[in-house]
Amino acid sequence: MSIQRILVGTDESDEAAAAAAWAAEVARRHGAEVEFLEAVRGSAEQSSERTEMLRVATRSRVMGWLDGMQFSREPVVLVEHGEAVNALVMRAALTGADLVVIGSTAKEGFTDRAFGSVIHQLAHRLPCPVVAVPLGGLPLTDSWIVVGVDGSDSSRFALRWAEELAAPLAAKVCAVYAFNEIYETFTHVGPLGHDESGAQHEVLDARLYADIDFVERSAAHAADAIGEVAAERGASLVVVAARERGGVGGLLLGATPDRLIHEPPCPVAVLPHGYIQSHTTNAGLSQGDRA
Repeated sequence: MSIQRILVGTDESDEAAAAAAWAAEVARRHGAEVEFLEAVRGSAEQSSERTEMLRVATRSRVMGWLDGMQFSREPVVLVEHGEAVNALVMRAALTGADLVVIGSTAKEGFTDRAFGSVIHQLAHRLPCPVVAVPLGGLPLTDSWIVVGVDGSDSSRFALRWAEELAAPLAAKVCAVYAFNEIYETFTHVGPLGHDESGAQHEVLDARLYADIDFVERSAAHAADAIGEVAAERGASLVVVAARERGGVGGLLLGATPDRLIHEPPCPVAVLPHGYIQSHTTNAGLSQGDRA
């Protein structure tokens, strides 16, 4: 789950500049390769001279955003003709990207499920995690990464992924377990619901480098609880695991990631279900991770 290759989708927006700076900091601290890809409209049959002019202009803009940051490996800037989602998916698959980063608008998609947004499409199609970075994101170093947990293997994997991302950044990790008192007070397992014990064990088992804060929070929706804790901690990243495709022809990522990427409280990382499944199937979670 190490971060060795990062792919960043760019355009001329301020959100893209924020995404570039965020990704560059991760790349610099992890010693990762970073590529910036800009998809432009028009035919790929345009002259090579025109394409090179676009690449030079894009590189100048991107390097200006990075403001002289030093990298162990020189950033690569590419220009592809076509649609952004397709270009990013194809490039990520070709290079074996470990992370894709894009800029995020204030409200992604047409509904609170984020339908129609680039991040939503990428989270379904990418073979790796994707991060949506809104304007005003805080620096990653010495900050908090907030992870939604529920005792499942998926959120256990997300917690381990967040901790490994955090270590080179000297960032701290906070796991948030959300419960709804209205619906769970009268169950036989009590007000915290049947997943609370599993979530606590999940946090204890996942620790690799340092303690992880565990927060239980009552909220009408898990996304609300995660957003509240992220705001309180001044988080630089929220991490959530996507569920197996379901509902509306398999278009949903899961209620929590869908809501978080619609109005991201800070940069939000979504770990696609297929990515989690491939890693837990091929490598397997340790026995401790599954306890």
